[in-house]
Amino acid sequence: MSPKLAATLLVTAASLASAQAACGDLLPPTAESKIKPRPVTAEDLATLRDIGQPGDRVDLPSPLGLSPDGRHLAFILRRADPPTNSYCQGLVLIDLASDTHAPKPPRLLDTGGDLIRERYKLFGHALPESGVPRIITPIWSPDGRHIAWLKRTGEAAQIWLARIDGKDPKALTTDTTNPAGVEQFIWSADGQAIVFGSRTGELAAKAQIAEEAKTGHLLDERFRPLTGRTPFPREAGITTSHFAIDTTTARIRPATDTETKGLDRIPPTLPKTTLAAATGPEDRLAWTMPGSGFLDRRLTARVAGKDHGCDLCGGEIVDFWWSDAGTLFFLKRQGKARQALALHRWSPGKGAPRTLTTTEDLLIGCRPAAQDDAICLTEASLSPRRIVKIDGSTGKTSPLWNPNPGFDRLEKPVLKRHYWTNENGIETFGDIVLPKGNQKAPYPLVIVQYGSRGFLRGGTGDEYPILALAAHGHAVLSFQRPLHLAVLPPTDPHANIADANLTTAGAKETGSRATDAKDATTSDTGEHAERRSVQSSLERGIALALRTYPIDPDRIGITGLSDGATTLAWALIDGGRFAAAAMSSCCLDPGLVPLLGEAQIDAVAKGGLPRPGEPSNGFWSPVALSINAGRITTPILMNLADDEFLGALSSYWALRQAGKPVEMHVFPDEHHIKYQPAHRLAIYERNLAWFDFWLKDKEDPAPALSAQYRRWRAMKVQAGPSAEQPGTQIGVISVAGPKPQMRNDR
Repeated sequence: MSPKLAATLLVTAASLASAQAACGDLLPPTAESKIKPRPVTAEDLATLRDIGQPGDRVDLPSPLGLSPDGRHLAFILRRADPPTNSYCQGLVLIDLASDTHAPKPPRLLDTGGDLIRERYKLFGHALPESGVPRIITPIWSPDGRHIAWLKRTGEAAQIWLARIDGKDPKALTTDTTNPAGVEQFIWSADGQAIVFGSRTGELAAKAQIAEEAKTGHLLDERFRPLTGRTPFPREAGITTSHFAIDTTTARIRPATDTETKGLDRIPPTLPKTTLAAATGPEDRLAWTMPGSGFLDRRLTARVAGKDHGCDLCGGEIVDFWWSDAGTLFFLKRQGKARQALALHRWSPGKGAPRTLTTTEDLLIGCRPAAQDDAICLTEASLSPRRIVKIDGSTGKTSPLWNPNPGFDRLEKPVLKRHYWTNENGIETFGDIVLPKGNQKAPYPLVIVQYGSRGFLRGGTGDEYPILALAAHGHAVLSFQRPLHLAVLPPTDPHANIADANLTTAGAKETGSRATDAKDATTSDTGEHAERRSVQSSLERGIALALRTYPIDPDRIGITGLSDGATTLAWALIDGGRFAAAAMSSCCLDPGLVPLLGEAQIDAVAKGGLPRPGEPSNGFWSPVALSINAGRITTPILMNLADDEFLGALSSYWALRQAGKPVEMHVFPDEHHIKYQPAHRLAIYERNLAWFDFWLKDKEDPAPALSAQYRRWRAMKVQAGPSAEQPGTQIGVISVAGPKPQMRNDR
């Protein structure tokens, strides 16, 4: 597909519904490709095969399912198909026992199903599905003959069952027998049944809201107008019911108390403050509890009924597991700016842990294999996720399977990691990505935020294709946000806009480090010290790039989602002269606050944010684009989800009335993290065209893009002296067609 095709992807819902995804290449070809190396395109990045949840979180459940005998590995493989706005998905089986010199190719045991997305709680309310893929882990029967996993072909995720030979995969629960769907499940010890949890109370809660609608909803704390026009169910009122289903007859019955205990994430014998736990052979247990600081975790192991701790078993521990041989392995962040992962090996009661290896790559979802070895996912700055084996004695990594072998043969840019400290002495890092080949220097620079760990796909939220930008002749600074002053971790990129932008908006350094979330959010407010800290890191990163590489200081662009969007706005208001900007969410603004709803307004007010109608005492002046519209000189492109764009309207219209170059596109049925393949590729392509236009004075001659460039050329003409005259209309807002119908190959 030509990159120009992205301009025509957002067709009508009827057209998308009738399209068929081409999923024949869900598994990559086994034969060596003869394709001539070429630069990375937006389409290459948009159609990568994925395992698990994209991003740099290494503290999430593993998407890998290892058979009881350790001979087979099962997982869900996913690839986006932008032309049909759908996903190709399949249950894949890998034979780990085959000859390493002539390994058996992976097998697809089943295909199809709609993308199951993560759901989050927000201030006590149950929100609808987000844009983040949920981790679906296949679970083996005790005898290793069957695999169960979650799949959705209708309204809800249901349990499906497949034989290891791939014959006759079938739905075990259905929307008819289990309309609330399945949240979690385990096999019974004898393998004759599967025990599962279902949020049956949510059906009743939604029915109650629908009945209430007949007389009008009371505007109360259940509302969050930014996200929806109706109340959200209260999480506290939603019950989860537990059932057991016979795997032979599919008969469902209530689960016993003994059966449901197996669903507990934390064994009841552990302290109530336990954060995570792992079981091992011979009833071994390991768990983490909060340490002395917000990021600190203390690891304890229980062997033969005796608890063991150690001085080196603390720090930012992000994952841990027992090996089949009874050794405890754990991963923790360390090194400069916490950019490295260190793998440690520990035999509790037999001495201190030993560091096996330290890497800048990500290690994700590790599962114990034979003896002390582990099977993990890994990804590097220029290499997408793949499956590897780690030797538990040496830490040596060896490849098992690469879902994207063709990507390795594409031309990659030049990459160099740099470290620096900001004015508060806080370390951070960034990756400088430089064009390779016959690109003309000095280069324009695009800043992509706000995480730079793992594969550099598109920044937090994945909307700014870093490698494709480099292929277009742009240098890129992939900027890692520094730690919060209050020692909070960087905001969860899967949270909603207000969590990322508002909770620490007014935090001030008090000279001491907060030890918990309450201390962190009730620090002195009003000086925007947190934003100044991030701005200091950004400025020093840009200065480093300018003095180290051939970059044109007059051609710098900036991008951002969530906390990164607030950093972007602050930088524009603070006087940074950027030639172009692109936002994935917007904006920290007084017009946003009433849209958050009562529950969230109460929460963010504790962090210093003025409530609607309260005196702001200048709080908004350094950060709100709407208040500073007359000062903005940078052209701004907004690609926003339809459940967030209302919060951007104050800024958008203020910029338009001030005669500033601004353009907004609204994407239907999207969320903070956008998930629809057609949307992602369209955003990739538009962002590439935007920075090509403003930083390189380059236009794509495709006829389908002619209207786009007419708008942008008009912006460029009016962005001179006339742009300072209030009332000049040079903005544009568009909605990307009817709500697309998300489909999957059946």
